[in-house]
This record gives sequence, C-alpha cells and structure tokens, in this order.
Amino acid sequence: MEIKLRQIREERGISQEQMAQYLKISQPQYYRKEKGSSKILESEWDIISSILGVDKNEIQNKKLGTHTIKEDNTISCSQLLSASETLVFELKEHVKTLKEKIIFVKGQYELHLKDKEEIIILLKQSKKD
Repeated sequence: MEIKLRQIREERGISQEQMAQYLKISQPQYYRKEKGSSKILESEWDIISSILGVDKNEIQNKKLGTHTIKEDNTISCSQLLSASETLVFELKEHVKTLKEKIIFVKGQYELHLKDKEEIIILLKQSKKD
C-alpha cells in the first residue's frame, strides 16, 4: 500500500509537503503515514483519494481502475490518461474557484478604494472650512 500511494502521488507531481498541507498535518507526519508507520484515518483516505483522483478502496486494495498495479509498479497508459484527465478536471475547477475569489477580492478592494477617496474629499472639505 505504501509503495502504491507514494507512486501515485509522485505520478501526479504532488509532493509530500503538499499532501501534508491538504491533510493539515506536518510533512514528517505525512511521511510516516505514507511509509506505513502511522495509520491513515478514513477521513484522510477520503482527502488523499480525492486529491489523487482515484477511489480510496483502489489505493488500499492495490488496484487502480480495473487493473492491478504490476509487480514492477507500472500502470497502463489508459490508467495514467484517465487519472490525468481527472486531475486536469479538478485543477480546472480549482482555477474557476480561484478566479471567483479574485473577482470578490477585487470588488472589496474597489469598495475600500472608493471609501478612501470619499474620506479624502471630506477631509479636504473640512480643512477648507
């Protein structure tokens, strides 16, 4: 299980540090979990499987899709393509969310800027009086 989890994580280009951040734990804690010396909680399996784009049972049962990972730890091109497509979809959704957040923050900034300009005008008027 540990080798498979590490292999899939590395294939996705995700570091241990990133996985630890997603799980809200330290990188050494994640390392111990991936290595098998610490237990991975069910809630953590849910997060891990979501990030990696695979079913948690498939990771735990050493299966990816309908195929078993070979002894030399290789997977088929179709499996890799499927996993890549899932990751691309999730990243596009993340980008969409980030764009929405940027629009919101920009709107808040513009409101604060307008408030600041109004305060400056009021201060200038009060200084004239």
